[in-house]
Amino acid sequence: MSANECFNAVSAKWLPRKPVFSEFEGWLAGDNQFCKLIKHNRKRSVYALLPAPGAPPSYYLKHDHPKEAWDVLRSWVYPKVLREYSTLQLLQNHGVDAVTPVACGWVRGQGVLITEALNDSLAIDELWPKVQGDKIRKEKLLAGLSILLRNMMRSQIYHPDLHFGNILAVEKPEITACALVDVHGVRVIRKLSHRRKMLMIRLFTGMEQNLQLKEVHALLEPLFPEDKPEQIDIIWGKLKQSMVRQIHHKWHGRRRKVLNSNKRSNSICSVAKNSTGTWRWRTGFDLNLAQNLIQIHKNISSESPTKLIKDDKQQRTSLIEVEGKEFITKEFVYSRRWGKDSPGRKRWLSNWRLEMSGLPVSKCLAWLEASDGRSYLLKEYINGISLYESLESAAHDEAKRRFLVGELLNLLARLYFLGFVHKNLNTQKIIINNEEGLKSLYLVGNNDMDYHRRVSRAHWQQHFNQMTETMPDVPALKQDFAQLFTEVRDRWCVAMSR
Repeated sequence: MSANECFNAVSAKWLPRKPVFSEFEGWLAGDNQFCKLIKHNRKRSVYALLPAPGAPPSYYLKHDHPKEAWDVLRSWVYPKVLREYSTLQLLQNHGVDAVTPVACGWVRGQGVLITEALNDSLAIDELWPKVQGDKIRKEKLLAGLSILLRNMMRSQIYHPDLHFGNILAVEKPEITACALVDVHGVRVIRKLSHRRKMLMIRLFTGMEQNLQLKEVHALLEPLFPEDKPEQIDIIWGKLKQSMVRQIHHKWHGRRRKVLNSNKRSNSICSVAKNSTGTWRWRTGFDLNLAQNLIQIHKNISSESPTKLIKDDKQQRTSLIEVEGKEFITKEFVYSRRWGKDSPGRKRWLSNWRLEMSGLPVSKCLAWLEASDGRSYLLKEYINGISLYESLESAAHDEAKRRFLVGELLNLLARLYFLGFVHKNLNTQKIIINNEEGLKSLYLVGNNDMDYHRRVSRAHWQQHFNQMTETMPDVPALKQDFAQLFTEVRDRWCVAMSR
């Protein structure tokens, strides 16, 4: 019996043989000292297997435990863990880096896949924010990614769902080595078409706002050795446009998950209903903490309203610190707008859509539709200062103010490329966060966001006016903004016309 689901290791079929090491026995016994749950959903759980309490993992174990009849039948006929084990062996034979398979076993629709741990590694979606501001580490990571993709294309390997969450990276003195960790659906194609190549390398567009043109060429030229530099530019433009279409296409399914449309929890958002109302919270977040924070907010509203950071007829907002972490709690007072038009629902969806598009926003952590007609939204607090304050302090330092203006325009270009237009953007709705010496711009107050299939010059002009009006009144600053704005807008319009 495992810590989570029943798995009969004795009755299971094993390839190449049943594991005999103590870490696996500890998992079977449900000993939490020797196994740590990393990920869990209705179909699969992932565990780190430890040789000793507190030690780095020696293996990782994926446990398939489907519940739906169709999933169980499919796993019974051809176990998913067997397909993944065979695929990992195939990749090894073709010289494509991936985690090393140890064993797989299956019985009555359930399955177990064990792989060697790749210690000191991080998924690229976790590593990228740490290295994007470090030129050397960034170059090494991009080189490692290019090598992995080159080896896959050379061997005609197609991965239908390649993204930064299923690639691990290990930083070494000479290079950053990249390896595949999730290989479901990977197969060898007789001839890897240009379309399939484009689908795989589309993952690079997630780095787009932090890549210079020369870095794009360094990434893509080894993958398309026969193409000229101007053709690489065209390929990159098509990749970005494809990425935008894919993001908005996926949103329809993700939206259902964020709203828990089937009334069940999922890999993105959990749901529960009690006498208080309907709770939705980010999977992995603590519901008890959410309940505690909202109760603290209610106490502040009734006993110490002067401590609220916003208090009007429609909304009350508080900043609450618990165990060294700060959270924003927003309360939307009852109004006629309810159901699909409720302010809590609109903000919950808007924030999730922006986050899932890769835009820098504070994450929504929980949402309560209270039985008394109110709505509560819990968000992470971004520690920093407003863009207005940052521009004000840098107004007389040309290098600093041009850097900030450049970052602002990069953010606007990113928004427009994805088709988002903020109807009421100003310098108070952008927060400058400084972590590990890196300045990052975050959008706050995202309830006035619209989606357009094509953003026009009129939208650029609207934001130019809004930002200019809300900037510190320093002529040199506004002059720099006007000059850089025109350059970025024109480059953006040229790129979109291709």
